[in-house]
Amino acid sequence: MREWLLRNYKREEFAGVVKLFQGIAERHLPIGTEETFVLGTSRRFLHSVRSASIEYNMMEDRVYNLVVQAGLVGPSELTSGRIYFDADRGHEVLTAALETLTTSEIASIFGTDIDTVRSMLDANLMPRVEAFGNSRVYSRVRKQDAADFLERLTADIADDSEIARLDDLVNACRIARCKKHEIFELALNGKLPSLRRSPDSSLLCRYLVDPTELRAGIEAKRRRTANETRQDAASKLFAGDQFVYWREVSRRLKASGITGLTLLKLGFLKGVDAANATTWRQQKYATLKSLKAFERTHISLSTLAEQHGISPVKLRRELDAKGIRPIYDQSVSASRPSLFYRRKDIRRFYR
Repeated sequence: MREWLLRNYKREEFAGVVKLFQGIAERHLPIGTEETFVLGTSRRFLHSVRSASIEYNMMEDRVYNLVVQAGLVGPSELTSGRIYFDADRGHEVLTAALETLTTSEIASIFGTDIDTVRSMLDANLMPRVEAFGNSRVYSRVRKQDAADFLERLTADIADDSEIARLDDLVNACRIARCKKHEIFELALNGKLPSLRRSPDSSLLCRYLVDPTELRAGIEAKRRRTANETRQDAASKLFAGDQFVYWREVSRRLKASGITGLTLLKLGFLKGVDAANATTWRQQKYATLKSLKAFERTHISLSTLAEQHGISPVKLRRELDAKGIRPIYDQSVSASRPSLFYRRKDIRRFYR
């Protein structure tokens, strides 16, 4: 049909037919003003993913993801040249996308590393506008949102009297056992008044902070989070009043340092892996219920010896002679845990 129209478009008697089909083509095909169907195209009504990729200088997969995310088209397995969308609505979406920065661009502007930028986005310190999982893995942030973040992160330049007590972010993170994005989060919430800019540079990597204040702020934040989420079955398990850290188990039993961990490993105490509410480090805990049950049914060699005014070595020889054995041998650990006996085994010999 197009070939016939091209042969006859100059004939006056076919002008109406040519105009009709030109209008249909413009509304149903992705042709732009620089392209010709029969006559010159008056305006673009449709874009294909391919044509938009060329016009806006974007990768085709990014154009596709943007228009799908905006609801201009549905997911499709068609080729890029056959996926069409409204050109005017697409222009709004694609021009807005041009005013964005990638994580690597933000890292360069801020003077920090990409992992820190990603963690900042994960913590919602800046909103993502693109985060696709079905193509390249990348995120984008509006330029204005990045500028707003820097404006909100107000920090004075450190003076000579402050320099001595301040540390760079890398060392401060090591001391406070935290990540850089947590420093920025505290500062944005007004919880880090010591944050300063270096006299030499305004880049984030050169910021300075009091590590003691930072550590206190991080610990307080983590305790709040732990208290808020401890009752949530879907959240990370935090140690509470019903859990006893294995070192505290040893102290409570008046036993050698490794004993609590040995009792957990051998199954004499019920163990759980939970996060310390202050440091958020995963640690081994015993349930308080299982510890109380163990105390009711077991006694340590040292406690029994003290009760009867006899040395532990001599008492152990007596128990061995009577055929009474501890619940484990000290060879289970190179650190020689304290020995325990079942109360029912020694009851008829020692009251």
